[in-house]
Amino acid sequence: MQKTTINVYAKPGITPWLFDDLKTHFKKLKLKDIQIVTSEYPDQNADAWIAIRTAEAILAPDLEKTVACIHDLYAHDNMYQADGLRAIVKKVRGLVLCHPKQRKILYQAGIDLTEKKILERPLGALSGFSPGDKIPEKFTIAWIGRNHWRKRITWFIEAIQKLALPKNQFNIVLLGKGISESAKLLQSLGFACTAYPKDTYTIASYPELYRAMSCLVITSITEAGPLTLFESLATGNPVISTKVGWSPLIKTDAITLVDNPDEISSALLQLYRKQEDNFLKRYRISKLVTHVTLESWIEEVVQLAYSLINYKKNVSLS
Repeated sequence: MQKTTINVYAKPGITPWLFDDLKTHFKKLKLKDIQIVTSEYPDQNADAWIAIRTAEAILAPDLEKTVACIHDLYAHDNMYQADGLRAIVKKVRGLVLCHPKQRKILYQAGIDLTEKKILERPLGALSGFSPGDKIPEKFTIAWIGRNHWRKRITWFIEAIQKLALPKNQFNIVLLGKGISESAKLLQSLGFACTAYPKDTYTIASYPELYRAMSCLVITSITEAGPLTLFESLATGNPVISTKVGWSPLIKTDAITLVDNPDEISSALLQLYRKQEDNFLKRYRISKLVTHVTLESWIEEVVQLAYSLINYKKNVSLS
């Protein structure tokens, strides 16, 4: 029996590593009756399509059998309106949402969701993210992401400079894209800072790197996740975060919400004093997010696309 082909595609872009990682994980999924094909452009011979980048759904041959993924909370430049970058969202049959606020954004843009098939849930961390067996030898503070103005790494640097601890009492880890200059700046200020560039360290190495961290700091202006929040919690590490994405929605003392660099510094000092207690709580922290893994998200997205094939057949017969 011939398998149904689901095509997952995303063109190269300014952050190809993010979407390439997702395509890699889609390709690893093995299902009895479904074949996953990944590509940069839509495969015309597929039975259904998944556009990882929202706007690229417009390239799909059949919008009734296409799923568009939305990974952010952006709504600027009327992007969902008729002439906007993401106007195609109005026409696709399937949508993948990763944050409750996205429904409000689409409603305000005049997009009717009642006739769409929707998956709504956070992406989550890969199942490989899990607590470690050893507490880090020195308190280790991490910032993870790409150096973009929305990520506000400058807040992190300011908070570190204001931290009321001797410099020899903690380490700093920067992991991501465009972080080298920030690492050099912190090193020039006398801090022990190690950079792990995304170009060199792939997602496969991340779980072990996370286990060597004591906590994660998120300084973004806007996020729909972020993935780093779930990866840190899955590892059992506490998080200090601005009020973005899922950070305010997960009710736990493992997440400290902050509004400015001063509050980040204060929160870091508290975590430093409680690092042994937090390490003992790591499995309880990890359980907060074990029900949402990236692997399960990928399978649910594929099943949504698969459902559109039969859905169109049923509509045609009715």
